[in-house]
Amino acid sequence: ACELTDALLPEGLCNPRLFRLLTACLEHLDRFPATPSDRRFFELNFLNVLGYRPLLEHCAVCAGELTGGAWLSHSTAACGLLCGRCGRGGSAVSMATVILLRQALLTGRFGVISFSPDELDEAGRFLDCAIAALLQRPLKALSFLREMSE
Repeated sequence: ACELTDALLPEGLCNPRLFRLLTACLEHLDRFPATPSDRRFFELNFLNVLGYRPLLEHCAVCAGELTGGAWLSHSTAACGLLCGRCGRGGSAVSMATVILLRQALLTGRFGVISFSPDELDEAGRFLDCAIAALLQRPLKALSFLREMSE
């Protein structure tokens, strides 16, 4: 969380909302063990606060509403999710994952949203791509987290 903030927040820029999000994340980590769901909660809300919120309600190509139990594909070029018509190829993202991502933007508290292992995988691929598109260099913390999970 700290490295991501350092990498994407312009130096000297005051952003009270981002400060509150980072503080809430660190306070939560001080009281509870770190979970992958909390990481994804932070990343999505971080993107939202900085104005890079991925589209979660409408297809990033045709602007059609994303509804039902359909599987969706993500596209970093389109910066959002794609409907079944527009999303040829790419990685599938279930509607259950999309709903949890939407809920993560509506709740203001860490520890409330819990992704299943499959939902974590889908949300992770989606958010990793969205963040990587904004970064100038890979985050060192991501390499560390990958090593720890192996």
